[in-house]
Amino acid sequence: MKLIKTSILVLVVTLLSLTDTNAQHTSFTFTYNMAQPTGESHEWIGKFSPRGFSAEYEIYLNDNLSMGASIGWQVFYRKITGES
Repeated sequence: MKLIKTSILVLVVTLLSLTDTNAQHTSFTFTYNMAQPTGESHEWIGKFSPRGFSAEYEIYLNDNLSMGASIGWQVFYRKITGES
């Protein structure tokens, strides 16, 4: 049930962030990110992580050229007990 609620939230946020860039001079997008560790990370943390976000800002200089910046953050969590 939690996965269904998360999927619906992701779908709503995605639909809200869709923009028609032809009529705009700037664009700002905020997204909710989920991740699955792979490679060596998967050996240490095997669980899926729904904790992440990213933000992007873009300026359209003309019809064929834009400039922007993007930043993101993702967390993988593993509870360790009994270690000192």
